[in-house]
Amino acid sequence: MNFSDFVFSATEIASFDFNQQTKRIWEATNNKPDSPQNWQFRYDPLFIPEISNNQLLVKSEQWQGHSWRTSLTILLDNEEARKLAYQSICKRYPEQAQKIQLSSIFALPTPYIKVNIPDLKEVELESKIIRDHFEFGQPSQEFTIKIASPDRDTALKIEKKLSSMTLEYEFSVSARKAQQNTVKFSLQKLKDSKLYKKLHGLGDVAYVHRDDLRKLLEKIHTEVSFDAVIEKPDHFESGIFDKLLTYWNQSESSKNFDETKWQSTYNQDDLKPNIITKELNKIFTKNEDEKHWKFNPSADINADAGALTQIKTKMVGKLSLSNDDLKKLLREQNIEADIQGTKIEAKSIDLCQVNLAAFNEQTELISVVTFVEPIEANTSKGSVEFSRLFSVSVAEVKDKIIALFGKTSVGKSAILNSLIGADIATTSEQNDLLIICFKSPFVWLDLPGIIGNKNYEELAIKKAQQADGQIFVIDGEPYKDEMESFDIVHAHSPDIPKIVFVNKWDIIQNHTPKKEQEIIRCLISEKMGKFVKNAEDIVYGNAMNLNQKNDEMVRQNLPQLINKIKEVF
Repeated sequence: MNFSDFVFSATEIASFDFNQQTKRIWEATNNKPDSPQNWQFRYDPLFIPEISNNQLLVKSEQWQGHSWRTSLTILLDNEEARKLAYQSICKRYPEQAQKIQLSSIFALPTPYIKVNIPDLKEVELESKIIRDHFEFGQPSQEFTIKIASPDRDTALKIEKKLSSMTLEYEFSVSARKAQQNTVKFSLQKLKDSKLYKKLHGLGDVAYVHRDDLRKLLEKIHTEVSFDAVIEKPDHFESGIFDKLLTYWNQSESSKNFDETKWQSTYNQDDLKPNIITKELNKIFTKNEDEKHWKFNPSADINADAGALTQIKTKMVGKLSLSNDDLKKLLREQNIEADIQGTKIEAKSIDLCQVNLAAFNEQTELISVVTFVEPIEANTSKGSVEFSRLFSVSVAEVKDKIIALFGKTSVGKSAILNSLIGADIATTSEQNDLLIICFKSPFVWLDLPGIIGNKNYEELAIKKAQQADGQIFVIDGEPYKDEMESFDIVHAHSPDIPKIVFVNKWDIIQNHTPKKEQEIIRCLISEKMGKFVKNAEDIVYGNAMNLNQKNDEMVRQNLPQLINKIKEVF
């Protein structure tokens, strides 16, 4: 994940209280109304310490034989906060609540953090935070503060007193904010208008010139009302309301209505910049030694983009244009283009989109202008008093945590999708991220493959120790590097119950003789048996099957694995 991938609205849509602090929630600007299952939300980072039994989880240890270090992990995100944020979002969007995914809600990523504990000097002048700033190359759920002390007694003194200290923090959130200007048209008796009659039969969506929209609304212009949201007035075209009112007050406009102008109702394919670019370079040409563009009135236009037809109409009687005049002409037709040398490159065309499928007596046509700000790291400051956290009971996540381990591409994400019954977990190339999914009574962790990666190994060990159950995933006889990774996890969490799941077993069944299948089963039992209590805890199946008719992979139910999970965990 790139930190700049999330573009969010400048105004928060909800908030929730977490450990006596209010956390704001933002939504992505590209959340489509008809796809709530894909909506994305982010909230303020938490900045809370790890706590167990109403105490800070602090660890002191000797460092290089002559000094001591005290470590405290600070959480930026956790399951409890996600659930609280999810509840607030569902209240905000009650009709879409059933489709909104908990796995699409988490804290804003923080690429930079700076910390300070002012009270530390009062305990021991020689003690200090080893590293007071942190930079992250990828989203992180936590970071660890380490305090250096000259001896064991000082370290234990700090460990004891930390609970009464205050953590000051400064952090940056790397994302792009978006400001939106919205103009809304509320139209009555829409199906009796020229708008509906002219556009009917063109499909669910039509693209209309603003001038054409005015003409089509002539029968109902007296019933049009306006509603505007202006979040960035300095970028908003202040005269838009005057223009719109002028359009609707032009009672004589119907006399000048040009039926051929309905070539400016567009098909979506004709709006692609490469198609418009191709057509523009047919209409206008220029040699390198010339200063003006030559107009070609006989050019054959293949696209249905009526703006191009209108350009040709406006050029009647003219043979050439300068660069500036050509740009002005294109802008009049809402076409943004770069003109360099002898080529015109179209970037976009701005039209009103009319959704015919949604026509009813209360239909609203909405024109939205979005200003996306540059990628920037917005700095914020805050503090947390550790002692205040203990006056509030620490909520416990009742769902059991189940962690999946296995090499990259073994199919962990596909298995996770099958277990939760939805295509939520990533199955693409994002193998370097921890995936967390919720489906009560379980919290599922999909750990990255740890082979040859020390950082992933440390993450796997930590999450393995936090889990209530573990699933070791293989796709055949495991080899040396796989066994080494399983041995590492097992050595650090030997008492946590485990299941072995052999994924993609259908491939072996369909392409391997039965005798060889039995040999593979024996090798799997021999190698993986040491991790499970019973031989029956090794389960065979496949999370995905090929649908030959549609030539696509289809998610499969895994009843045997689900029953085994309920039995063992």
